[in-house]
Amino acid sequence: MIDVVIVDDEIWVTKLIENIIDWNSYGFRIVKVYHDGFDALEGIKLLKPDLVFTDIRMPGITGLNIIRELSAENKDTLFAIISGYSDFEYAKAALTYGAVGYLLKPIDKKELEKILIKVKDMISAEGSRQQDILNLKITYDNAIDKLREQYFEKIFEGVVDESISIEKINSELNLNFHEGTFQVLEIVYGQVDNEAQVVERVLKNLWECGLPSLCIAIVALNINHKIVIILNYKRELAESAGKCIRDFFGSVLEDRITKELVLSIGTEEQSISGLRSSYSSAKLICFARLTQGVNRIFDCRDFLQLENSTPPDPEFDVELKQALNSNDKALVVSMISKKIMELTIVNAKNPVTLYNGIMYILKLLSGNIFGTSKKPDEWQDYFEEKRVRIESSVGKAAILVLFSEIAEDIISLKSNDELNKNKIMIEDAKRYIDSNYMCDIGLEDVSKTVQLNPNYFCELFRKETGYNFKEYISLRRMEAAKELLKNISYKLSDISSLVGYNDAKYFSRTFKKYVGITPSEYRKLMVGYE
Repeated sequence: MIDVVIVDDEIWVTKLIENIIDWNSYGFRIVKVYHDGFDALEGIKLLKPDLVFTDIRMPGITGLNIIRELSAENKDTLFAIISGYSDFEYAKAALTYGAVGYLLKPIDKKELEKILIKVKDMISAEGSRQQDILNLKITYDNAIDKLREQYFEKIFEGVVDESISIEKINSELNLNFHEGTFQVLEIVYGQVDNEAQVVERVLKNLWECGLPSLCIAIVALNINHKIVIILNYKRELAESAGKCIRDFFGSVLEDRITKELVLSIGTEEQSISGLRSSYSSAKLICFARLTQGVNRIFDCRDFLQLENSTPPDPEFDVELKQALNSNDKALVVSMISKKIMELTIVNAKNPVTLYNGIMYILKLLSGNIFGTSKKPDEWQDYFEEKRVRIESSVGKAAILVLFSEIAEDIISLKSNDELNKNKIMIEDAKRYIDSNYMCDIGLEDVSKTVQLNPNYFCELFRKETGYNFKEYISLRRMEAAKELLKNISYKLSDISSLVGYNDAKYFSRTFKKYVGITPSEYRKLMVGYE
């Protein structure tokens, strides 16, 4: 087994790393987890593990110091870095000390697996130094790409301060932006099986067109199954840039990379702080594809001063909620389909309102999941994933399929939760009957214990047990009477009272009805008593 130590001051990170894979199946075992850098430094010296995963920034001592000190003492221990995008300068320094891998938060299972496989190969075969250098470069390049994607996604979402400087971005992401015009392009290619190949061929056309020689800097990102391109060029070259963009997309279409592609051009911004605005405009106008078709370019300049609101539709809200509560998937899907068709007709020239309308439907659906067994944060992740897929879908058909999936998931979960809830209530009722069958209890007494309307409870009880309420109580009493009849010390009149009957003759008739013989005959068969 290859011994592993994990060092991170955030407990949730170490727990995630511990549980995200089956370490034993890869030939690794976690021998210790530290949440304090100083403890880790002393512990690792004693344990001498094969591999250490360490965070870069921790209180008191950095992961960089840990790597530096331990590497000097023990050349056999390998190190992998755990880091967020803001720690990239530290990460670059750590890589110079021979770190074999780089894990970007949040931890990705596949990236972790790659590091383990690499470490296993290094330990078992000690690969060649040149191959190690090449692998490290690949890891470094991949880390930069991921850092950039994560960083710019946060800018686009408004998480990062928009006043961030060019110098800071260049330093943290190894870029070469300068003052000038910043513009974002978005390419939507839909859900395809060969996504990696599609992205590779689109970017090949990008680097072979006139944009690289015209621009100061270009950053190509793959965010949420869309290609996002950031252009930085001199202000006076805006017209030339526009022509190069069209030539680039023309070559992409000629290359027949995939059947359906759309390129949208965001606003021209004169400061890097305008990246979010340019991205937002590109994303919104790209929804013109639903009304004007695909394999074409949409330029934000053709959609100026568009209304950015969706009028409320209280009637649709109420009807959609009723359809969901009735568990009628076909009706829900039909309503959403009609609504989207209506939105595309009304907003044929206004993709911004069309987008907002579709997101409004998604919001309505997300507002009808309360009371289900799935946790709120799980639903939040679920609807975020659906939003991403809607935004990356090329046509209406794909979007309707996604809404159909959502409707089915909500209705299925509600139905299952309702079934489970019903079963729990009936089990509670049965326990109450088991404890009180010898008393004079009725339908209202039992239904009250589970807080249900008597008529609804009676119907639900029959559905869950196969018996109506009176039949079940009688059967329960008969089962108890059978056990008591085996004891000859009890008189028939006593047994009648013990199982809830004041009239012994009525008890005998009921017993014969359910068992087929009288109580006396049953006792005679069971104990030979006359």
